[in-house]
Amino acid sequence: MHKRLLISTIATLLIAFANVQARRPVRRPTQSQRNKDLRTLVNLLDYIGKDYANAVSNGQVISDNEYAEMSEFAHQVSGLISKLDKQIDKPTFTNLKTTIKELRRAINQKESPQKVSGLADSMRQKLLAMNLITVAPQHWPDLDNGKEIFANKCQSCHGKKGFGNGPLAQNLTPSPSNFHDSTLAAQLSPLQAYNTVRLGIKGTAMRSFPELSDQDVWDIAFYVNALRYTHHVSDPQKQQIINALKDTVDLKHLATIPNKKWISFLNQQSIDISDGMSVLRSLDSATVVNNTHYLHQAISLLHQAFKSYQDGALDQANGLALDAYLNGVEPVESQIKASNPSLVYQIEDQMIEVRSLINNEAPAQQLQGQIEATISTIQKAQSILQKKQNTFLFTYLMSASILLREGLEAFLIILVILGVLKSVSATESVKYVHGGWVSALLVGIISWFFAESLLSMSSIQRELMEGMGSLIAVGLLLYIGFWLHDKTHVSHWKEFVEGRIHRLLNQNNQWGLALLAFIVVFREAFESVIFLSSISIKSGTASNSGILLGSGSALLAVIILGALLVKFSTKVPIRSLFKYSSVAMGFLAVVLAGKGIHEFQEAGYLSVNSFPLNLRLPTAGIYPTLQTVLAQVAIAVIIIGLWKYSNHLASSQKVH
Repeated sequence: MHKRLLISTIATLLIAFANVQARRPVRRPTQSQRNKDLRTLVNLLDYIGKDYANAVSNGQVISDNEYAEMSEFAHQVSGLISKLDKQIDKPTFTNLKTTIKELRRAINQKESPQKVSGLADSMRQKLLAMNLITVAPQHWPDLDNGKEIFANKCQSCHGKKGFGNGPLAQNLTPSPSNFHDSTLAAQLSPLQAYNTVRLGIKGTAMRSFPELSDQDVWDIAFYVNALRYTHHVSDPQKQQIINALKDTVDLKHLATIPNKKWISFLNQQSIDISDGMSVLRSLDSATVVNNTHYLHQAISLLHQAFKSYQDGALDQANGLALDAYLNGVEPVESQIKASNPSLVYQIEDQMIEVRSLINNEAPAQQLQGQIEATISTIQKAQSILQKKQNTFLFTYLMSASILLREGLEAFLIILVILGVLKSVSATESVKYVHGGWVSALLVGIISWFFAESLLSMSSIQRELMEGMGSLIAVGLLLYIGFWLHDKTHVSHWKEFVEGRIHRLLNQNNQWGLALLAFIVVFREAFESVIFLSSISIKSGTASNSGILLGSGSALLAVIILGALLVKFSTKVPIRSLFKYSSVAMGFLAVVLAGKGIHEFQEAGYLSVNSFPLNLRLPTAGIYPTLQTVLAQVAIAVIIIGLWKYSNHLASSQKVH
């Protein structure tokens, strides 16, 4: 009965928090039908601007099929705009109805390719400027990964080097694209290639590829854009071009601007076209500027959020403010935290306050002041990322402190459980707990060798993984804490000592202990790997040895301290140990409840409202938001309620 009551209570709590909503809904980062329609709209405009020249020349139709396709595409664009106008409350979007009428009229009257291409491109740029869809990858493209995907998915049609001459090409109508064709290459952009791979082309052999991840699609989109531009550039010349473009080139521009505009820009800068395009289209995470790019993006998105707020587009402003954190700060958060943890917490608090002011429809002047203060703090973080490589001593101390902090947080829970089990000689259950935390530690060590993949995970995925781990651990801690508290009553204690001391937990409960041990240790191990990998990025080979030595020192310290605590705990009277342990379990459940809700807020899945008091103590799961405080209060109330319920049952049994 106790178990059913507890499970029901926990389920009710989690459902309640899963449905927390602000007065205005938080934009969730999922691929909705609206997003698909918007991508189709952008893609159709791309094709009209690019292919109309193949349909009409000098006012005459030169290809009936191409002209019919242009007319059909324009009709589809008109239909999509009418459909989406009912969902998108933006005057600038509604104004597209006028432009599409002009575009359709120009096609019907067989006007010049320059006129039609200009209209289509104008509509496309206006759409992209509205920030309704993601138009750039979250991380810099991996061209090697793009090449591998091209070989596996595209080579059979497009050919090994992208000339459109694959073994299946002869039987396909229309023929596969030749990415080396000068006209096609000039019109192409990674965004267009992304949309084509993601959506496919109706009526052709070009299917969509839903099995590819979002980053994989961006990798291949950038790869096919680089196929024509593979001219060898010497390292000094390459660096000179990068330096000349560093204030102009960013990931969004590289993804959305077609090659012909880059060619025009390079001409204006007196940069050799062949060299410049080869450098531009070969940029990746190993070559590109540095991690301050992300913080530049955060600042830009905050400015855009304020502009949207001034325009009355509150949902869009909230979404941009969320993106400023997820796509601007979070990708480099661990690197900043490795040098200055308090600065990260300050940025988090300030960005939460920005979103809270937007949700509460605060005066524009107040929001502007908060955004300016946030940008000032972000600029301090930029200076940290621009510093020289870490020294051996720095990496040793930072690695040791990170592992010690994360390790103690996880092993505190493990030690409480082990202390109780050791005191009652529950040897079999002890094995399960050891198996759980050792497995988590091994997985954490193995994940170090996949650190690059972990760093390339989306911010949302990382936050959700940590958040779910915290909330699952909360449920397990509540159950174990209730069980321990229940055994402290005299009547229950007598029954427990006399008949059940050697049958402490059945097999299901043993596996529950193993799961709890695994979750709490893996959560900290996962976070530690992210932090250590970030330190490694800024460290040379010699300094990286400091990471290994620092991690080993911290791990040894945690193990020694843990062994001493377990040994000490066995000397405490068993009933008292159960009592203290149940209190510890309750405290840890409250801590993880705050952390779990905070992770969901950072991922944008729960709304954010500032708490009147600026309280922040991450070690205790305390954050200055109303939702995290309410979560911790709710868990504390549940714990007190369960203990009172247990006391009531014990009193009733004592009377009878």
